[in-house]
Amino acid sequence: LLSDADVVWLCDPFDREEVTGSPFAIMSDAHFGYAMGPTPYFVNSGFAYMKPTEETRLLLREIVRLLESRPDKMDQDAYNTAISNWDRRFPSEALVMTIMDPAK
Repeated sequence: LLSDADVVWLCDPFDREEVTGSPFAIMSDAHFGYAMGPTPYFVNSGFAYMKPTEETRLLLREIVRLLESRPDKMDQDAYNTAISNWDRRFPSEALVMTIMDPAK
């Protein structure tokens, strides 16, 4: 579980299928249905829940690799890059994830 200090929950997130129903759930950073970045995924790393699967471990290793190779980038950039490039970088591994709507 990763949660920024400024994330406020109005209900228990673990009561939501959206959070616990997949091995990897992360908050969207899209507003009003529009992504704000050049990728099909635009996630906010302020809240993420990951179960310890091989795919989520691989994702975290990729995020760390990206952060180490580009110390000027923020963790949110690394999450978005890793997710957007997943199929190209790891074609034999399926990344099952849920992108949560922060307005719900």
